[in-house]
Amino acid sequence: MDIATIIGLLLGLGAIIISFIWEGGHIEMVLAGPAMFIVIGGTVGASMVTTSLDTIRQIPRYLKIAFFGKSQDHGETIKLVVRLAERARRDGILGLETKLKTITSCVDYYGVTYICRYISRE
Repeated sequence: MDIATIIGLLLGLGAIIISFIWEGGHIEMVLAGPAMFIVIGGTVGASMVTTSLDTIRQIPRYLKIAFFGKSQDHGETIKLVVRLAERARRDGILGLETKLKTITSCVDYYGVTYICRYISRE
């Protein structure tokens, strides 16, 4: 698990609790069931309104990546980008589509897909 994720969660939660107490509130008010239901339910509802159902279904996968994801090898990513740039220069942007099957990183895959679909239209 990435230590930055843990620190970020603790920092965010700590800031909320300290700010609430600083303003004279009681911690029991934050941890009350109805208040938590309003905040969590409202957040989930608002997120569902602005997001597709496919993305909502992928939330467990994203949480797994956030908490247990492995770090990427930046050297390999740089080599991939250089190879893709050489391919695009030689064969054009649409020449990158044939490389999609060899890309294993989710971020790199979607980046190349975006380039092929949207930039080549211009």
